[in-house]
Amino acid sequence: MSEFRGAIWWNELMTHDIDHAQAWYRRVCGWRFQTTPAADGGDYHVAYLGAQPVAGMLDMSGMERHAETRSQWVAYVAVDDLETALHQTETGGGQIAREPFEVPHVGRIAIVHDNVGALLGLIVPETAG
Repeated sequence: MSEFRGAIWWNELMTHDIDHAQAWYRRVCGWRFQTTPAADGGDYHVAYLGAQPVAGMLDMSGMERHAETRSQWVAYVAVDDLETALHQTETGGGQIAREPFEVPHVGRIAIVHDNVGALLGLIVPETAG
């Protein structure tokens, strides 16, 4: 078992209004943002508190599959083995919402609904492996 297992590894806001979200988090939390290209061709917005990255923001406005999805935070929890965690999710009453995928320089991720329906990301962080 790794020292990272069970840690909240990252938090990400999925929203249809990046500009308003960033303005609110700048004002309330003191965050600044850096925009980087995302693997899917869009942009990814990393929030910083001082020099420390603290969260990400993803613009859903152009994503047809998320047209009806409300803005929401998704936490990503580190696991040692994604296949085992997905098996445990399903046998424990949860569901897989998005099959595993790789994010370069980040890790291997899957999105699930836990046994009470809450959305959660599971990640095997690249730096933990």
